[in-house]
Amino acid sequence: MRNRRLGRFKFLRQVSIDRDFADFVCEAAKVIVELDGPIHDGREVYDSRRTEILELFG
Repeated sequence: MRNRRLGRFKFLRQVSIDRDFADFVCEAAKVIVELDGPIHDGREVYDSRRTEILELFG
């Protein structure tokens, strides 16, 4: 991804959604991208609920 674009799609970074932030959002394609790393270890329940909330918006 260069210049926040992937092909013809433009992505926004750190978009506020509800009480949280999504790593990348492409409004035109209705796509939310979350990057997981070590910070998510042991947080499966929290991440699962967060995914449900993000899916409501994306």
